[in-house]
Amino acid sequence: MANILHPVDGEGSGHSTRSKEVIQHLQQQGHRVHVASFDRGLRNLSTDFEVTEIYGLRFAYVRNQVRYRKTVIKNLVTVPRAARSFKKLCGSASNGRSNWFVRTSSRCPTTWGITGACRSYPSITSMR
Repeated sequence: MANILHPVDGEGSGHSTRSKEVIQHLQQQGHRVHVASFDRGLRNLSTDFEVTEIYGLRFAYVRNQVRYRKTVIKNLVTVPRAARSFKKLCGSASNGRSNWFVRTSSRCPTTWGITGACRSYPSITSMR
């Protein structure tokens, strides 16, 4: 069976709630799933799975609305920290821990970074 790296966006609970079902299904099929997340995703998934904590990119909100310029500025400052986290995760994957990469969304900023760092792995997007 496959060893699968499955990073999950941690901002909010939607990705982690949906990913829980995907992870359980993959494990029931005999696959080993290496889960990585941050913030709420880490809290939601760590009760049921072993989860590696990563540094995640976040959106900036003002009055409950995403502010794109503030989001870019906020995350530019943390890019070196996020890059180190992604490289560490992909390094453990390349040491035989994973041979597949499952993304929860093609629009998630955290998985963009991980996809860039782990671009040599075959990937599957489980949700849009």
